[in-house]
Amino acid sequence: MNMTLFRLRASLACLVLGLFSCRSLSSPSQTRADSLGERPELYILAGQSNMAGQSPLTPEIQAIHVPDVYVFCVYPYRFERERDEYRADQGFPQWEPLHPCGASPEFFGPELSFAQAFRKAKPGTPLYLIKYAHGGTSLACEWQPDPASPAFASYGLNSCQEFFSKASKDPSSIRTYRRFRKAVQWGLEGLSAQGIDPVWGGMLWFQGEADAEGRAPFRWLSANYPTNLTHFVQSVRRDLQHPELPFVMGQIKCGYEQAEWDSSYHPLALVRQTQANFARNTPQVSLFDTLDLAFKEDGCHYNTESMRIIGQRFAESLGLGTADQAPRLKAFLACPQHPSCQAGWGWLKQGEASCGPDAKGYFADKGGCSCLCAP
Repeated sequence: MNMTLFRLRASLACLVLGLFSCRSLSSPSQTRADSLGERPELYILAGQSNMAGQSPLTPEIQAIHVPDVYVFCVYPYRFERERDEYRADQGFPQWEPLHPCGASPEFFGPELSFAQAFRKAKPGTPLYLIKYAHGGTSLACEWQPDPASPAFASYGLNSCQEFFSKASKDPSSIRTYRRFRKAVQWGLEGLSAQGIDPVWGGMLWFQGEADAEGRAPFRWLSANYPTNLTHFVQSVRRDLQHPELPFVMGQIKCGYEQAEWDSSYHPLALVRQTQANFARNTPQVSLFDTLDLAFKEDGCHYNTESMRIIGQRFAESLGLGTADQAPRLKAFLACPQHPSCQAGWGWLKQGEASCGPDAKGYFADKGGCSCLCAP
């Protein structure tokens, strides 16, 4: 994708009206010039559990070392329940040399292989990563930036609270977007305190499984995903004062309560279609697919090798080299039912039906047949 990198000011001021101060980040007109050379680059990593990292660490992954890469890991479970502050017994997030930022110490996320791919593409450029991800969180509720948004007004806080109760979720997770902003603010303040003045590289986003909810009373989560995704990206760019901040999404492969899906309602297909449409129609948004990657035993989180590839695909989607595995699938298009489709996941023969000259095949699931298209 055509990256636009935006300069950060070294000085970080206070928050205004709950948003990042206009003094804390530069004007979008201040783009990165070639003369900046090896200026550090800054990326945000956010989403739910597959971004947080549920992939098992191995000795090989644990041994990854990428010089001049730093991470600022903010963990949701370390916040006070009713306040957007870290608990006193948890210390405070710090900028540290690259290490696994998994949901727990035995796991890792895409940060490691993303950093490897970045370093290969830009050998002399320092890299800074701010990561905040919270497992099981939806765009409809937890990542909702603004209670006045059109979609949220249609279902409201009471619906979210009912969903939290039925799904045994922590009610304080409704603060997820506010805590995400706080995490970014803390990371920027830490850089400013060290006199580090990077340029924005973009945001890496992996989320949607929680909105692909199958139970009938909660199908409003996926039904509102198109509006909520648009509003979310607009809000992030607004709050960071960067209306063209590059935004890369991993396209999801699983949803919740799949036993209740049927041919008349398929939340995973709806969320995936939304992600593809949004990437296709929104400037500075890119998408890669994960259908060809394997889960671990729980059926919704990627195994070690798959997570390594996901980090590479995030980098490749930003123009930072080429992934060394299967080609990135950049579109998910609905297509008519086909006799060869079978229940369950699986690849079918290429060219079995037409979805344009770029058709690479189909996957079959309980909702029917869908095209996979690649560059």
